[in-house]
Amino acid sequence: MITKFVISTDSFFVQCIIRDVAEGLNYIHHSFLGYHGRLTSACCLLTDAFQVKISDFGVSEFIRIPASKYKLWSAPEVLDLSAPPNTKAADIFSFAIIAAETICRRPAWLLYDGNMDIEELIIRIKEGGPVPLRPSLQHDILGIPTELITLVRNCWRQSPANRPSMNSICEQLQEMMTTAGHTNLMDHVFAILEEHTLSLEQEVSR
Repeated sequence: MITKFVISTDSFFVQCIIRDVAEGLNYIHHSFLGYHGRLTSACCLLTDAFQVKISDFGVSEFIRIPASKYKLWSAPEVLDLSAPPNTKAADIFSFAIIAAETICRRPAWLLYDGNMDIEELIIRIKEGGPVPLRPSLQHDILGIPTELITLVRNCWRQSPANRPSMNSICEQLQEMMTTAGHTNLMDHVFAILEEHTLSLEQEVSR
């Protein structure tokens, strides 16, 4: 799953991972399923070609009461039972949590582990308020677009009606990557490997 990968990541790599998750979720939203219903980073599997594949879709109807840890990806309206759990808007909130984990390269709620247990955290998420509790977006990766941070924050808005659609999310992500001059992750990885090989050759020749 994407929270377990160990690789030297840069801004473009992060954007590609997030784009793959978005495109996979967008496909599900336009399929006969209509929603995922149980999206977490554990459902996002990274292949050896550095592509993300989404799993566990179509099973939410068979798993009515998720374990507490799965609730950490759930939207506030799902947690307080004010809306059905199986909606596109709830998926988009879960997508935002996964995007935050990818940008920051750590579990979304790691910074809160020492201060409260999962149930206390869930209560805080449900409460909302003027400044709803959300994961930190502090990161150490150079070049992360401010537009990406803004998009993540828009996706985890407290009100489901105020979250963007997956179509809009995919369009915004594609525009960010096109503006940066990259679109293909494998080409990017090969370019990095070539630079690394050249650097090693120069070191050896000294």
